[in-house]
Amino acid sequence: MNRMLLAVAALGLACAMGGCFAEVKDDVKTATTRFTIEADRLADAASYRDAYDRDCANPDKVLALFFNALLLIEQDEQSGTYTAVYMCREGDQWKSDKSFTGVVPSQMASEGYKRIAANGHLVRSYCGADGPPGYALKDATKIRLDIKQVDTASADTKKYFVFSTGKDAASPVTLRNVDGKWVIEEWSSIQTGVRKR
Repeated sequence: MNRMLLAVAALGLACAMGGCFAEVKDDVKTATTRFTIEADRLADAASYRDAYDRDCANPDKVLALFFNALLLIEQDEQSGTYTAVYMCREGDQWKSDKSFTGVVPSQMASEGYKRIAANGHLVRSYCGADGPPGYALKDATKIRLDIKQVDTASADTKKYFVFSTGKDAASPVTLRNVDGKWVIEEWSSIQTGVRKR
């Protein structure tokens, strides 16, 4: 009998502690956000391209524009993809006169964009959306990126760790400076799953 009472008490304590841990995780996420990048959503794909050409020397702005382009994929897969790949490293691009940006994704890079098109909630989870299950943006006209930290391996490389409302750990996105222009070097973690509930 006493053992049963102890087991029930232990289960209750474990549940209570589990709730506390969940709260601590959220508090830690909030407390460890180093800074936030906020940006307006732009009206069309050409606006993103023009903004990138203007702001490509600023890595924070490039990161925000890239997430903006990824969000556009949900509304217009082709335009969003052409816009996003325009901001990426040369190895992820193929030159093409079929694209208004002059580039299309390489065969390997196109798989990532297909994953985003099939799972729009992935990108929304990084851009200030509510959590699961819907990942609805709190304000459809803006994005908000909460950055945990930025690692600088060299003067020409920055790795941003961006929080998602569907993951406990921040995900890395690496940018590289090529002749004064920041390009997206690696972003595969953004393509991976988030909590469904």
